[in-house]
Amino acid sequence: STVAAGKFAVTFTNATGLSFSILATNDITAPVATWPVVGAAVESPAGSGHYSYTNSAATNGMQFFLLRQP
Repeated sequence: STVAAGKFAVTFTNATGLSFSILATNDITAPVATWPVVGAAVESPAGSGHYSYTNSAATNGMQFFLLRQP
């Protein structure tokens, strides 16, 4: 994972054809069930098993991310 210009990005490999959600919060003590889904990791190219996600907006404060499947 990396942070550039306030944007969080992560890349990883896994089995092909899976779905992954990205959840985020600024309160690490909040129950995971309350963390909103902020996006999805995309497999690119399709069938490669290579996934990535970059948040669309820069954050001004600390933010915590969680990768969830499905």
